[in-house]
Amino acid sequence: MPRSACCIPHEIVEMIVVLTHNLGDLKACSRTCRSWYTAAVPHLHHTFTLVGGGPDVNRNRLEPLPKLHKLGLMPLVKVIRVEQWPATDFWFMPQTFNNRTLHSFSALTP
Repeated sequence: MPRSACCIPHEIVEMIVVLTHNLGDLKACSRTCRSWYTAAVPHLHHTFTLVGGGPDVNRNRLEPLPKLHKLGLMPLVKVIRVEQWPATDFWFMPQTFNNRTLHSFSALTP
């Protein structure tokens, strides 16, 4: 990695990252160096999508929540999107939640 990428002022890096709307590009920015990671990570975790699927996914739908919580990334989440595929059973119901997942949701900030 060229040393010059890390010498750009943080304000400029922030402007570049804000203009990046592609998830792949945001991931690439986060791997450039520490200052680019710091600028990109809030945008990478802004929207958290919970996806319903077939019976093989039923048990692990909320599995990413504790992982994000453990890494301290839940406060960066500002939008939670729930996707339900039309041909599957409804899954985003009270029975889906347990103490572990509810604890993870408590880390969200308004």
